[in-house]
Amino acid sequence: MKILLVVASVLAFLESVSAKAAPPQVTIGINGGSDGAIELKPAIKWVSDTEVAGVNVEGGIVSVVEDLGTISYNVWAKAKKSFTDFSVSGRFDVESAATDIVDVDLRVESPGGAMAQLSATAGEGTVGVNSVQAKGGFEVGPGRMTVNPRYNLKSSKADVAVGYDMEKMAFGVTASADSQKFTVSRAVGDSTLITPSITTKGDFSLAVKQKLEGRGTVTGTFKANDSIIVDWADGPWVASVAAPIEGYTYNGVKFTAKRKVDF
Repeated sequence: MKILLVVASVLAFLESVSAKAAPPQVTIGINGGSDGAIELKPAIKWVSDTEVAGVNVEGGIVSVVEDLGTISYNVWAKAKKSFTDFSVSGRFDVESAATDIVDVDLRVESPGGAMAQLSATAGEGTVGVNSVQAKGGFEVGPGRMTVNPRYNLKSSKADVAVGYDMEKMAFGVTASADSQKFTVSRAVGDSTLITPSITTKGDFSLAVKQKLEGRGTVTGTFKANDSIIVDWADGPWVASVAAPIEGYTYNGVKFTAKRKVDF
């Protein structure tokens, strides 16, 4: 019952500021595959914000038509207070699949990019912490290094991501007790980004992102013995084609496409 009151409060907030709210954003999604099946997934996203006593308050609803007679939704609210050297924010999400549970995201952030985050779940009379992480960065030589330690309390697993960014090249290492992943990104000219990565378990991937004339991009990602994925984005259009592969063969090609409709 308390969780439903939270949802009702968010909806009341949205109604109270609807006069200043932007029009809803409608997205038409199309999913298909090599089996010939086609499905449509219309989605509606509505976001509004206001300021109360120096606190920026936002709220929104995302609703997706899964199939005939089934509509899923996410209702969320966020409050953020900014100070001279840092800001504090909290976001609360409720999914239609579990309306008695609230996902909580609490953050402290600085303008320089430092951040501390706590992710938790609140139910009827219970609160459980899911994960914690921190992030900081500093200048080293010609680039900037970032360090991002993370700990998942549910799985009792920890890892750390370390990155070093320069003008046209970036290096990244993600390390846990089970495996390590090394990634390099290299810009070629002004329109191409090449990103290979490899893990200590032997997993290899290569992504190539190409800027198109105008505002669009095409990204091709090859994952050895896993899949080939091509993503295309151009303004309101987003499309993706994925083909699982094994050795030198592929099967089960799937595609998705989305188109944002403006009012």
